Amino acid sequence: MSVFIDGAHIRAVPGYLTRQFEKIMGHVEPDGRAPRHFAVAPNISTSNVDAVRAALRAQGWIPGRDFSVFSDGDSALKGAVISAARQKITHVLDWFHISMRVRHIEQAFEASVSWSQS
Repeated sequence: MSVFIDGAHIRAVPGYLTRQFEKIMGHVEPDGRAPRHFAVAPNISTSNVDAVRAALRAQGWIPGRDFSVFSDGDSALKGAVISAARQKITHVLDWFHISMRVRHIEQAFEASVSWSQS
């Protein structure tokens, strides 16, 4: 079983609301079954931990059974999954987030090369 989890910061519309908040979403993929998606926003009464635990249990996970978590490495996201499972997890930094970090380095290098050549 695998859990994929990520977060997003939602900005308020300028001049309309002054609040910003973070939304957490993801999905649980068991072997041989369709994934179950979950999302939590601050105005929803379900906590991050409860949403992850409910998605895990809906997919047949039982406490003590190992699973892998794929995320961007954010400690709050890993913490929500650890709290939901109440056990150690196997965490994997997903390739998408690795490539995003490498792309920023590539862009900075390209900008510095083009700046030095002009």
